[in-house]
Amino acid sequence: MNQAPIIPFISLKSKWPVFWPLFWLVVAYVIGGKLSTLLAINPGYAAPLFLPAGIAIAAVFLGGIRFLPGVFIGAAILNVWIGLDASNPVYWQVAVSAFLIALASTLQAGVGGLVFRRLAERSDLTQGASRSFLLTVLQLTPLICLIGSSVAVSGLWAIGSIESTSVQTNGFYWWTGDMLGVVVMFPLVLTTLSGPRKQWSKRAFTITLPVLLVLVSGLVGLYFMQNAALNNAQLRLADEFGKQSQKIRLRIEQRLNAYEQVLRGLRGLEAASNSLTRQQFNAYVSALDLGQHYPGFLAVGFAPWVSQSKAAGLTQSIRQSGFPTFEILPPGSRAQYAPIVYLEPFSGRNLRAFGYDLYTEPVRRAAMDQARDLNQVVMSGKVRLVQENGQQEQSGVLLFLPEYRHGKVPQTINERRLQLAGWVYAAFRMNDLMNGLLGDQQDDFGLAIFDGTTPAAENLLYQSDTAKPAVNQAAFDYTRTVDIAHRSWTIQIVSLPAFDQQLNTQTVDLIRFGGLGTTLLLALMVWQLASGRERAVKIAHNMTREMKQKQQQLVEAQRIAHIGSWERDLRTGTLVWSDELYRILALDPQAAGSVHTQLLRWVHPDDRRMVAEACQQLEQDGTPFFLEHRLLLPGDVIKYVRQSGEQFTDDEGVALKIIGTLQDITTQKQAQAAVEQMAHYDALTQLPNRALFFDRLRMVLTQSKRNKRPLALFYMDLDGFKHVNDSLGHQAGDLLLIAVADRLRQIVRASDTVARLGGDEFTVILPDLRQPEDAIKVAENIIQSIEQPFMIEGRIVEIGISIGITHCVENRFKEDELVQLADQAMYEAKQAGKNTYRVRIGANRPH
Repeated sequence: MNQAPIIPFISLKSKWPVFWPLFWLVVAYVIGGKLSTLLAINPGYAAPLFLPAGIAIAAVFLGGIRFLPGVFIGAAILNVWIGLDASNPVYWQVAVSAFLIALASTLQAGVGGLVFRRLAERSDLTQGASRSFLLTVLQLTPLICLIGSSVAVSGLWAIGSIESTSVQTNGFYWWTGDMLGVVVMFPLVLTTLSGPRKQWSKRAFTITLPVLLVLVSGLVGLYFMQNAALNNAQLRLADEFGKQSQKIRLRIEQRLNAYEQVLRGLRGLEAASNSLTRQQFNAYVSALDLGQHYPGFLAVGFAPWVSQSKAAGLTQSIRQSGFPTFEILPPGSRAQYAPIVYLEPFSGRNLRAFGYDLYTEPVRRAAMDQARDLNQVVMSGKVRLVQENGQQEQSGVLLFLPEYRHGKVPQTINERRLQLAGWVYAAFRMNDLMNGLLGDQQDDFGLAIFDGTTPAAENLLYQSDTAKPAVNQAAFDYTRTVDIAHRSWTIQIVSLPAFDQQLNTQTVDLIRFGGLGTTLLLALMVWQLASGRERAVKIAHNMTREMKQKQQQLVEAQRIAHIGSWERDLRTGTLVWSDELYRILALDPQAAGSVHTQLLRWVHPDDRRMVAEACQQLEQDGTPFFLEHRLLLPGDVIKYVRQSGEQFTDDEGVALKIIGTLQDITTQKQAQAAVEQMAHYDALTQLPNRALFFDRLRMVLTQSKRNKRPLALFYMDLDGFKHVNDSLGHQAGDLLLIAVADRLRQIVRASDTVARLGGDEFTVILPDLRQPEDAIKVAENIIQSIEQPFMIEGRIVEIGISIGITHCVENRFKEDELVQLADQAMYEAKQAGKNTYRVRIGANRPH
């Protein structure tokens, strides 16, 4: 501890105790380190420029190993501070991390300082560091800085503070940060404290202070620019997360809508058969191949509505049919029963549900009553399925669709309750139902579904395995309430680390390294300027050049981020734009002339008042604004932009200028429009999908009532499509559906609507008919067109089409009723031999 200072005139045995040099070393280390770590981007731990590394080596170089405790204390305090500032800190980990980093920093400072001391013994530094000495220091610095980076990063990885995937990145940033810190601070300290002692104060004010001011100013400015670019990148990633979450939500709705059609088919089977047998039910369900085409089905079945007086007869009938142990469960006397009598697949855990009275359980009963009264598919709330056996249980839901006597749908609620024959239903285990829904996105997103409008734990229906640990740590989340089969579900989607790591930081890196390089160059120029007047002219030239490079880097950063800036001087009224703003407005800065003095000129007329009011408030009372609006450019080109503005004042509060940014977000808006297109049009045929079809039907019904002109609705199903799909493959089936859609478009009028509801089912809305009989001509044309052979992948394919037609003449039907009538007529066309049409109006017999 009695090691002599390397430079004779630096005496630590002066009138000041050793405590004070150690104290100021700790202060300089902590302040310099905190300023440097502003540039570290989470979850990184290393800054690209770490000033304390140079301060520590310089301290040991000048004063010996007596300064090592100060280095250790300063590093420990700094890293405890950083660790406690982190979100959700683990205190033992903070303490151990601070100790490991302090140990690594002290070891590096000791080795570096002592090595540089041995080099200095061969040089005379009393008049300042020689060029050869500094060149040798620069050559050895990269090797010495490997000590701190390798020891610290390895220790942090060992205790779990750094993931193994980021060890290399953090090690590189740590090494470069320490190396740049030594390159900057070691020569600066050496220059200040070399030479006669009486010159120290002068050098501190003329060299050290200006260089430090440039460094601090540059790092602070770089911090804000870096954060602005990072926020912009996070906004773009948030937009992408929203789009993908929207697609996942649509897939859930589409899957459940498809399953509703299975129940409607079962009801059609029940209605078409006067006395449906178990064998017929089994044959129909087996033909659907639910496991292949509708994954997630646990069971489908039929539960008749039986009074107490007929329950015993039903039980006896089922026992005689081959199930001698059949009984209605749970036992007991009730006014009405709804036992499960038909059930497929009739095996495994489903046997536990055979005979179960669905109407005894309140949640099921509520859905059954609602389905009965609405004549709609209704989903139950969260239930425990009878099929569960206590092992790996899953939440369950059921879909119910009522069946009425004689296959007819009563018009009133009271009649529906009196004519109820039973329910066809489907049971689902939620994990099985949602299996595979995320597909190749399961590493990017976590999914949870809750029953009702509240995402409470007791309402949880489904949660993907990846979502469980990520709920409270996700960078992005998406929660929406959707209505599916008259039941509200809350869908919660969270981002996973694999998605969060897709953050594009290219602009951030450009700003960071460009700004850091510029700052260091400016500091070097200030150093050169302050240390020699004879180089003043050359330094001024270099400064001008570097300033232009910095400006160009900022311009390039704005161009990459599509962000233009503007500045208005409130004293003179002049308005200055950046080059990127001219590019956004598609204007030539040289040819624009004086028109650039009015930015509002290019705001869309519908948005101009909003923007003008925001600008006026900004000028009058300094209220900042952040708006999204449109620009109307020459040639009627419309762009969408995001604009912000802020006011700046002098020390007395007088407004001097306002500065704003304007970002082109047209591409984002176009992407949102593409998502809307996907939500309303069938991805395969580009025809309107089910949602848009019902919107169009409601609109046409309203117009028909107003104009008192009849309309017709076709419900069509391809004959022979399944054979083509099974024999030639799904790709051939898809090509056939596209060809059918093209022919349908060619037959109908421009005002008519052709839609695809799913599978091989299509609809046509014919509004504003002169006579209802006109629809027959269109149906005949469609049948004739579809009968013509199709050429699919070099093969001739022949199919037919069955058409159900319903008219709305008296304007008294709702869209659901028209669809049901057309659907019934279509099934009657199927029964009549296919490739024909049938007409239904109200409860009339088919035509």
